[in-house]
Amino acid sequence: MRRSLAFGSCLAAAAGARADEAAGGSVAGEIAGLIELGGPIVVILLVISVIALAIIAVKLVQFARAGVWGGGFVDEVTALLHRGDMVGARARLEREKGPVAVVMRAAVAGRMAGAPDSLVREEVERIAGAQIDVLEKGLPQLALIATISPLLGLFGTVTGLIQSFQRLADAGDRVDPAILSGGIWEALLTTVVGLAVAIPAATAFTLLQRTVDLTARRMEDAATRVFTIDLYEATAPQAAERPAEVPAAAPAAGGAADLRPAPAE
Repeated sequence: MRRSLAFGSCLAAAAGARADEAAGGSVAGEIAGLIELGGPIVVILLVISVIALAIIAVKLVQFARAGVWGGGFVDEVTALLHRGDMVGARARLEREKGPVAVVMRAAVAGRMAGAPDSLVREEVERIAGAQIDVLEKGLPQLALIATISPLLGLFGTVTGLIQSFQRLADAGDRVDPAILSGGIWEALLTTVVGLAVAIPAATAFTLLQRTVDLTARRMEDAATRVFTIDLYEATAPQAAERPAEVPAAAPAAGGAADLRPAPAE
Protein backbone atom coordinates (compact mmCIF):
# COMPACT_ATOMS: atom_id res chain seq x y z
CA MET A 1 0.00 0.00 0.00
CA ARG A 2 2.78 2.38 0.93
CA ARG A 3 4.65 1.53 -2.27
CA SER A 4 1.58 2.30 -4.36
CA LEU A 5 1.09 5.63 -2.60
CA ALA A 6 4.72 6.54 -3.11
CA PHE A 7 4.54 5.55 -6.76
CA GLY A 8 1.38 7.62 -7.20
CA SER A 9 2.99 10.67 -5.61
CA CYS A 10 6.00 10.32 -7.92
CA LEU A 11 3.72 10.18 -10.94
CA ALA A 12 1.84 13.26 -9.75
CA ALA A 13 5.09 15.16 -9.21
CA ALA A 14 6.34 14.17 -12.66
CA ALA A 15 3.06 15.20 -14.25
CA GLY A 16 3.19 18.56 -12.47
CA ALA A 17 6.74 19.18 -13.62
CA ARG A 18 5.79 18.35 -17.19
CA ALA A 19 2.81 20.66 -16.99
CA ASP A 20 5.02 23.50 -15.75
CA GLU A 21 7.49 22.85 -18.55
CA ALA A 22 4.68 22.81 -21.08
CA ALA A 23 3.25 26.05 -19.70
CA GLY A 24 6.66 27.69 -19.80
CA GLY A 25 7.27 26.36 -23.28
CA SER A 26 3.89 27.59 -24.48
CA VAL A 27 4.58 31.10 -23.19
CA ALA A 28 8.02 31.11 -24.78
CA GLY A 29 6.51 29.74 -27.97
CA GLU A 30 3.88 32.47 -28.07
CA ILE A 31 6.52 35.15 -27.59
CA ALA A 32 8.66 33.59 -30.30
CA GLY A 33 5.68 33.43 -32.65
CA LEU A 34 4.83 37.04 -31.89
CA ILE A 35 8.36 38.09 -32.71
CA GLU A 36 8.34 36.05 -35.90
CA LEU A 37 5.10 37.62 -37.10
CA GLY A 38 5.83 41.18 -36.04
CA GLY A 39 9.48 41.30 -36.97
CA PRO A 40 12.11 43.56 -35.41
CA ILE A 41 9.57 46.23 -34.45
CA VAL A 42 7.95 43.81 -31.98
CA VAL A 43 11.37 43.03 -30.52
CA ILE A 44 12.00 46.73 -29.95
CA LEU A 45 8.56 47.18 -28.36
CA LEU A 46 9.10 44.22 -26.03
CA VAL A 47 12.44 45.64 -24.89
CA ILE A 48 10.82 49.04 -24.35
CA SER A 49 8.02 47.43 -22.32
CA VAL A 50 10.58 45.81 -20.01
CA ILE A 51 12.29 49.18 -19.52
CA ALA A 52 8.94 50.83 -18.75
CA LEU A 53 8.08 48.18 -16.15
CA ALA A 54 11.49 48.63 -14.54
CA ILE A 55 11.06 52.41 -14.32
CA ILE A 56 7.58 52.07 -12.79
CA ALA A 57 8.78 49.56 -10.19
CA VAL A 58 11.78 51.70 -9.24
CA LYS A 59 9.67 54.85 -8.87
CA LEU A 60 7.08 53.11 -6.71
CA VAL A 61 9.79 51.80 -4.38
CA GLN A 62 11.45 55.22 -4.29
CA PHE A 63 8.20 57.03 -3.46
CA ALA A 64 7.35 54.49 -0.77
CA ARG A 65 10.76 54.83 0.90
CA ALA A 66 10.61 58.63 0.69
CA GLY A 67 7.18 58.69 2.31
CA VAL A 68 5.65 60.98 -0.32
CA TRP A 69 2.19 59.65 0.53
CA GLY A 70 2.50 60.69 4.19
CA GLY A 71 2.62 64.12 5.80
CA GLY A 72 0.67 64.14 9.04
CA PHE A 73 3.74 65.47 10.85
CA VAL A 74 3.36 68.89 9.22
CA ASP A 75 0.43 69.85 11.46
CA GLU A 76 2.28 68.65 14.55
CA VAL A 77 5.38 70.67 13.68
CA THR A 78 3.25 73.72 12.92
CA ALA A 79 1.59 73.48 16.33
CA LEU A 80 5.03 73.34 18.00
CA LEU A 81 6.17 76.38 16.02
CA HIS A 82 3.10 78.38 17.04
CA ARG A 83 3.95 77.65 20.67
CA GLY A 84 7.47 78.91 20.07
CA ASP A 85 9.10 75.48 20.52
CA MET A 86 11.64 75.61 17.70
CA VAL A 87 13.83 72.93 19.27
CA GLY A 88 10.93 70.54 19.62
CA ALA A 89 9.84 71.20 16.05
CA ARG A 90 13.29 70.46 14.72
CA ALA A 91 13.54 67.30 16.83
CA ARG A 92 10.17 66.17 15.45
CA LEU A 93 11.37 66.76 11.89
CA GLU A 94 14.56 64.78 12.52
CA ARG A 95 12.42 61.66 12.96
CA GLU A 96 10.81 62.11 9.54
CA LYS A 97 12.16 61.39 6.08
CA GLY A 98 11.14 62.50 2.67
CA PRO A 99 11.27 65.71 0.65
CA VAL A 100 8.64 67.58 2.68
CA ALA A 101 10.50 66.95 5.94
CA VAL A 102 13.83 67.94 4.35
CA VAL A 103 12.47 71.27 3.12
CA MET A 104 10.66 72.09 6.36
CA ARG A 105 13.73 71.15 8.41
CA ALA A 106 15.89 73.51 6.35
CA ALA A 107 13.41 76.34 6.90
CA VAL A 108 13.29 75.73 10.66
CA ALA A 109 17.09 75.56 10.86
CA GLY A 110 17.38 78.87 9.02
CA ARG A 111 14.93 80.58 11.35
CA MET A 112 16.72 79.18 14.40
CA ALA A 113 20.05 80.48 13.07
CA GLY A 114 18.58 83.99 12.82
CA ALA A 115 19.43 84.35 9.13
CA PRO A 116 17.46 86.82 7.00
CA ASP A 117 14.26 85.42 5.55
CA SER A 118 15.37 86.20 2.00
CA LEU A 119 18.52 84.13 2.43
CA VAL A 120 16.64 81.26 4.07
CA ARG A 121 14.03 81.28 1.31
CA GLU A 122 16.72 81.00 -1.37
CA GLU A 123 18.25 78.00 0.37
CA VAL A 124 14.85 76.36 0.86
CA GLU A 125 14.00 76.85 -2.81
CA ARG A 126 17.33 75.29 -3.81
CA ILE A 127 16.73 72.25 -1.61
CA ALA A 128 13.13 71.90 -2.84
CA GLY A 129 14.30 72.02 -6.47
CA ALA A 130 16.86 69.30 -5.80
CA GLN A 131 14.22 67.12 -4.16
CA ILE A 132 11.85 67.54 -7.11
CA ASP A 133 14.63 66.65 -9.55
CA VAL A 134 15.21 63.40 -7.66
CA LEU A 135 11.51 62.57 -7.67
CA GLU A 136 11.16 63.28 -11.40
CA LYS A 137 14.18 61.19 -12.37
CA GLY A 138 13.09 58.53 -14.84
CA LEU A 139 9.70 60.09 -15.61
CA PRO A 140 10.83 61.76 -18.87
CA GLN A 141 11.98 58.37 -20.14
CA LEU A 142 8.61 56.88 -19.23
CA ALA A 143 6.81 59.68 -21.07
CA LEU A 144 9.05 59.08 -24.10
CA ILE A 145 8.13 55.38 -24.10
CA ALA A 146 4.43 56.26 -23.93
CA THR A 147 4.88 58.59 -26.90
CA ILE A 148 7.00 56.53 -29.27
CA SER A 149 5.44 53.08 -28.65
CA PRO A 150 2.30 53.66 -30.78
CA LEU A 151 4.43 55.41 -33.40
CA LEU A 152 6.72 52.38 -33.60
CA GLY A 153 3.67 50.15 -33.90
CA LEU A 154 2.29 52.30 -36.70
CA PHE A 155 5.66 52.22 -38.42
CA GLY A 156 5.67 48.42 -38.27
CA THR A 157 2.13 48.34 -39.67
CA VAL A 158 3.04 50.56 -42.61
CA THR A 159 6.14 48.53 -43.47
CA GLY A 160 4.11 45.31 -43.17
CA LEU A 161 1.46 46.62 -45.53
CA ILE A 162 4.14 47.59 -48.02
CA GLN A 163 5.52 44.06 -47.93
CA SER A 164 2.02 42.61 -48.35
CA PHE A 165 1.34 44.66 -51.44
CA GLN A 166 4.76 43.76 -52.82
CA ARG A 167 3.94 40.05 -52.45
CA LEU A 168 0.58 40.70 -54.09
CA ALA A 169 2.29 42.43 -57.00
CA ASP A 170 4.80 39.61 -57.37
CA ALA A 171 1.95 37.11 -57.63
CA GLY A 172 0.91 38.65 -60.93
CA ASP A 173 -2.19 37.05 -62.41
CA ARG A 174 -2.38 34.46 -59.66
CA VAL A 175 -3.84 36.84 -57.11
CA ASP A 176 -4.78 35.18 -53.83
CA PRO A 177 -6.79 37.27 -51.35
CA ALA A 178 -5.24 35.26 -48.52
CA ILE A 179 -1.89 36.84 -49.30
CA LEU A 180 -3.25 40.34 -48.73
CA SER A 181 -5.44 39.51 -45.74
CA GLY A 182 -2.72 37.52 -44.00
CA GLY A 183 -0.21 40.29 -44.53
CA ILE A 184 -2.60 42.92 -43.21
CA TRP A 185 -3.32 41.22 -39.90
CA GLU A 186 0.36 40.47 -39.42
CA ALA A 187 1.09 44.16 -40.05
CA LEU A 188 -1.60 45.33 -37.65
CA LEU A 189 -0.04 43.18 -34.95
CA THR A 190 2.70 45.74 -34.38
CA THR A 191 0.12 48.47 -33.79
CA VAL A 192 -1.60 46.33 -31.17
CA VAL A 193 1.71 45.68 -29.40
CA GLY A 194 2.60 49.37 -29.53
CA LEU A 195 -0.71 50.37 -27.95
CA ALA A 196 -0.36 47.64 -25.33
CA VAL A 197 2.96 49.19 -24.30
CA ALA A 198 1.89 52.84 -24.56
CA ILE A 199 -1.37 52.74 -22.57
CA PRO A 200 0.09 51.42 -19.28
CA ALA A 201 3.16 53.62 -19.66
CA ALA A 202 1.06 56.76 -20.19
CA THR A 203 -1.20 55.90 -17.24
CA ALA A 204 1.73 55.28 -14.93
CA PHE A 205 3.46 58.49 -16.02
CA THR A 206 0.34 60.56 -15.33
CA LEU A 207 -0.12 59.11 -11.84
CA LEU A 208 3.54 59.41 -10.91
CA GLN A 209 3.82 62.97 -12.22
CA ARG A 210 0.68 63.90 -10.29
CA THR A 211 2.31 62.55 -7.13
CA VAL A 212 5.39 64.69 -7.76
CA ASP A 213 3.24 67.80 -8.30
CA LEU A 214 1.33 67.22 -5.07
CA THR A 215 4.59 66.69 -3.19
CA ALA A 216 5.93 69.98 -4.56
CA ARG A 217 2.82 71.79 -3.32
CA ARG A 218 3.16 70.20 0.10
CA MET A 219 6.79 71.31 0.28
CA GLU A 220 5.78 74.87 -0.55
CA ASP A 221 3.00 74.77 2.03
CA ALA A 222 5.33 73.41 4.75
CA ALA A 223 7.97 76.09 4.08
CA THR A 224 5.35 78.85 4.07
CA ARG A 225 4.08 77.73 7.47
CA VAL A 226 7.55 78.19 8.92
CA PHE A 227 7.96 81.67 7.45
CA THR A 228 4.54 82.86 8.66
CA ILE A 229 5.08 82.06 12.36
CA ASP A 230 5.53 85.76 13.11
CA LEU A 231 1.95 86.44 12.04
CA TYR A 232 0.59 84.16 14.76
CA GLU A 233 3.10 85.41 17.33
CA ALA A 234 2.13 89.03 16.54
CA THR A 235 -1.62 88.54 16.74
CA ALA A 236 -1.63 86.51 19.96
CA PRO A 237 -0.37 89.34 22.30
CA GLN A 238 -2.75 91.82 20.70
CA ALA A 239 -5.69 89.60 21.55
CA ALA A 240 -4.43 89.16 25.10
CA GLU A 241 -3.73 92.88 25.72
CA ARG A 242 -6.99 94.14 24.24
CA PRO A 243 -8.76 96.19 26.97
CA ALA A 244 -12.11 95.01 28.15
CA GLU A 245 -15.10 97.10 27.15
CA VAL A 246 -16.70 99.09 29.97
CA PRO A 247 -20.45 98.46 30.12
CA ALA A 248 -22.67 101.50 29.81
CA ALA A 249 -24.40 102.77 32.97
CA ALA A 250 -27.98 101.55 33.38
CA PRO A 251 -30.69 104.21 33.44
CA ALA A 252 -32.22 105.07 36.81
CA ALA A 253 -35.41 103.34 37.85
CA GLY A 254 -38.63 105.15 37.06
CA GLY A 255 -37.64 106.55 33.69
CA ALA A 256 -34.81 107.87 31.58
CA ALA A 257 -32.20 110.05 33.24
CA ASP A 258 -32.59 113.86 32.84
CA LEU A 259 -29.49 115.06 31.03
CA ARG A 260 -30.61 118.74 30.73
CA PRO A 261 -28.46 121.26 32.68
CA ALA A 262 -29.96 122.74 35.81
CA PRO A 263 -31.38 126.27 35.39
CA ALA A 264 -29.26 129.09 36.79
CA GLU A 265 -30.62 130.76 39.92
